[in-house]
Amino acid sequence: MKLAYFSPLPPQKSGISDYSEALLPHLARYFDIDLWVTRTPEKSLAKKFTSINYRNGTTSLSKLSDYPCILFNMGNNPEFHSEMYDVFLQHPGHVILHDFVLYFLVTGYYLDYKRDREGYIREFYQIFGERGIHKVKRILKSKTPPLQFAHPEYFPMIQGIISKAHGIIVHSEYAEKLLVEFGCTPEKIARINQVNYANMRFEYPPRDLARTRKQYGIRPGTLLIASFGYIAPTKRNAEIICAVKRIIQESAPDIQYLMVGEGNYIDGFLDDTIKKTGFVLREDYERLLACSDIVVNLRNPSMGETSATVLQAMTAGKPCIVTDTAWFSELPDGVVEKISPVPLKEEQDLKDTLVKLIHDADRRYRLGCMAHRYVREKHDPKKIAREISLFVNRDLRIHKGDFPTRYIWRYERDLDEVLPSGSESRFAAVYRQAEVERLREFSLMKPARTLFQRIGSFLFQR
Repeated sequence: MKLAYFSPLPPQKSGISDYSEALLPHLARYFDIDLWVTRTPEKSLAKKFTSINYRNGTTSLSKLSDYPCILFNMGNNPEFHSEMYDVFLQHPGHVILHDFVLYFLVTGYYLDYKRDREGYIREFYQIFGERGIHKVKRILKSKTPPLQFAHPEYFPMIQGIISKAHGIIVHSEYAEKLLVEFGCTPEKIARINQVNYANMRFEYPPRDLARTRKQYGIRPGTLLIASFGYIAPTKRNAEIICAVKRIIQESAPDIQYLMVGEGNYIDGFLDDTIKKTGFVLREDYERLLACSDIVVNLRNPSMGETSATVLQAMTAGKPCIVTDTAWFSELPDGVVEKISPVPLKEEQDLKDTLVKLIHDADRRYRLGCMAHRYVREKHDPKKIAREISLFVNRDLRIHKGDFPTRYIWRYERDLDEVLPSGSESRFAAVYRQAEVERLREFSLMKPARTLFQRIGSFLFQR
């Protein structure tokens, strides 16, 4: 089956680029994939897949009618997703929803990409009614630009996705519940884990790691605490800095804190102990992750996202500290350390957890091993690609109001292979208890002659 796949891709600086790079080779087992892009992908992907550039109308969107399935990777960054969102509104398909809160995407789409201030106001009105007019006017009249609004979580702006998508894939129970609360029917949603990042390199010779540490100002032998990804108030970098400085003042361990990513709101804290890299290339990112002893990735408030940087660190076998909220709460105890999201408790929780890990190398090792084992098993891209295939094929049948009989056998075969009895996957329960029986009933509702004609036609084609 042909699939039009929309996503930012390397070398674009997006976590969704990394996700797609890890997923695509496995998804290609089930679909004939064309990459619909706004920028030429790296050679490794360009060699394996046909790329179609749709930027600024380069390619006629009418060609999308040739695809039985269109899959959009939707995130909250307007730089990477505005044109994709525009295509989605005209040619809806299935959506892998990487962020529940899409305030920045919708705001950037209307105000920057479309230059449609009235459309932006109309969007607020359609979602919030008359109250929305007053809300959006306050945003537009504020001295703070709309794309720097401090509380995007107040306005998820998710209704366009809910109303138009044929099916929505999310990576967490948290995002699934939010979609239902916002009016999405449960049957339209599939909860499928994020991929792990076993395609990345996390092991390097000690000489290479020593050179990398020296390059970024990390002292030899120092225990390195690191955070990865964009530096922003929601990532709690300032709170991490305060906890690190308190630990140094109280017990003077040889530690440094390194932020690997862009963002300048914490620049006033930088010194010999607190470091920032700015943007780094993929190879340096992997080396710095390999150099790290503890990874801290906090999130408050959450935008309903699943953290690729946490999964990368867990895949690398690093002990991680996360905020006990949203998707992060769904990670089992014992594979990460969790701290309270309550502001009055957050810094003390973080300080206490860091102290435990700093002074207990065995604890760090055990936590990293459990994290690695967990993501290898539960976030296997091979299994995830199969689950996406099952969901998309099911939804295509529902959306078109018909169901090719041959899929009954394919579904049962794939379920036996991917979802053995006792599997913890949500799909095991959903499909084994309901879906296969419903598919059988659907076929048996057809006149017997029609059903046998289909079976005969299928066997003849084989």
